[in-house]
Amino acid sequence: MTPELHAAILDRINRGYSKEQIQSELSANGYTKEAIEVFYEAVKNQSEAPTGGPLASLYSTPFGVKTLPSVAAFFNETWSLASSKLPLFGKAVIFGLVLAFLTGAVLIATVVLVPQHFWAVYLGGVVISVLLVCALVVSFSMALMRALLLRARGESFMPHLLWSLRNIVWLTLPTVYVVAITQLGYMLLFIPGIMATVYLLVVTPVLVSGRARGFLALTESTALVYGYFWPVVGRFILLNLSAFIVYFLLLGIALTAVFLPDVAAIGLLLFLAVPLFFFSIFWLICGLVVLFESLLKVERVSLPLRPDSLTLIYKIAFFVVFAAILLGVIALLSLLLYYFS
Repeated sequence: MTPELHAAILDRINRGYSKEQIQSELSANGYTKEAIEVFYEAVKNQSEAPTGGPLASLYSTPFGVKTLPSVAAFFNETWSLASSKLPLFGKAVIFGLVLAFLTGAVLIATVVLVPQHFWAVYLGGVVISVLLVCALVVSFSMALMRALLLRARGESFMPHLLWSLRNIVWLTLPTVYVVAITQLGYMLLFIPGIMATVYLLVVTPVLVSGRARGFLALTESTALVYGYFWPVVGRFILLNLSAFIVYFLLLGIALTAVFLPDVAAIGLLLFLAVPLFFFSIFWLICGLVVLFESLLKVERVSLPLRPDSLTLIYKIAFFVVFAAILLGVIALLSLLLYYFS
């Protein structure tokens, strides 16, 4: 075991990381489960691991690097990942279109076939359609990200889609909380929103990769980004700017379709605009995956707080956000009652 690896594991133990978190981080850096157990016990007992034996070749592997890859390297790796996984992207688009068609069918059947005076059935159909749309968006993006993160397995898209549908509740709830807390931060003088957006940027990859769940996923994302705030900001902004190229193409296609006959316009939108829209999502997911994997390879910078303290802060913030949303709903209902009374 190198001194750097020993120091890194000892640092995480002193900062309150659980054994599972340390094992997960080492596993992401290529260490085997057997080697990780030896490393952890050696550091826990303040003794060096044996220098000989079948694990000796693993001890010289560095724990991480000090800086993120350059911007050029980041985009090159993102493009390599996106271009190499175009078949996966094609399968994902097909599944996405099928799910979208089923969702649209439910909504159309509700609006057209159900009389509005059967308000319970009508409302139920609309609610189901909205839930299906949410499930479609979450499951599609999560499944695609998981397929990219676990690309070494060589699995098709379908197993990842089924996995995301089975776990959609615990995947969705932290994601919704992240959106709520960032939006609240933007309302509080804007800067807290930017900080929340950046530090919680890789919550989704953390969830999908299985490194942590719930509030621990927020803590893990913060720990990964901490110390690399501005490099992450720069790459995130440039990644989104590159996606805007696709959005401008979509705008041009939409404007062109206005001046075409109905059949040609529908064909243009279906066979060009829809794939481009899905590709923009695919491109952003590839960039986020590359950024997440880059953060896993760099040395972590010590957080000013212990991980359990940071997790507690996120839990408190959850109740603050929930209370703010509840008060907003109550205020809105009060205004509606006052208006219609």
